[in-house]
Amino acid sequence: MYKINVGVLVEKDSKLLLIKQPRHDGELSWNLVRGELEPTKDIDLFATTKRIAKEQLNVSVELKSLENILIARKSSGNVVQFDFVVETKDHLDKLDTRFIGKEELVDMGPLDFFNSSAYASIHDWIEGKRVSLDLIENVTEQLPLGNK
Repeated sequence: MYKINVGVLVEKDSKLLLIKQPRHDGELSWNLVRGELEPTKDIDLFATTKRIAKEQLNVSVELKSLENILIARKSSGNVVQFDFVVETKDHLDKLDTRFIGKEELVDMGPLDFFNSSAYASIHDWIEGKRVSLDLIENVTEQLPLGNK
């Protein structure tokens, strides 16, 4: 069984919004804004992304692209994470967040980040990896099996 998470990469002026969070060892590190798909609240991954941005940052976002899809096998359970690049026109006033440019991000090492998936996602963003949102289709109609 897989848990489905969404990462929200808020992009502005060629910078990426990161949030300071304590790791399991208590050290503060940079992380993406992220959360879990909740089937009772979210009709799809896009709705999950918008909900997480609203809940954690109090901003509305426009999805721009799919950054990547990461699969993490953990002792606590497997996770599939979809990371989306988004933009917002809203003002951000959360104290534990900061927009960080590519130049500074390149100089940071893995230990500056919350975990290896945050590090991988940020480096995919630095490298400009993007996939069209059209790649994700929502299929709401069940077709009978055996139809050709």
